[in-house]
Amino acid sequence: MGYWGAGLYANDTGADVRDAYMKELQDGLDDETSWEKVQEKFGEYIGTDEEPLFWYAAADTQWRLGRLRPEVKAKAME
Repeated sequence: MGYWGAGLYANDTGADVRDAYMKELQDGLDDETSWEKVQEKFGEYIGTDEEPLFWYAAADTQWRLGRLRPEVKAKAME
């Protein structure tokens, strides 16, 4: 994973999660399916030191789009 700054999306994990979720929505998938695809794609981060970056990026992106899921918020707040 690469870092180029201290911001939420200044690393590969955060940027990739955000971009993947946005792409699924832009491709016309509904929110539920988009989120499932992102979880499948980035499930490898769960249980690693990159897991917080996954949840922070997912929560922030969903929040900005008015789609913040309670379970994503809870994970990001842990």
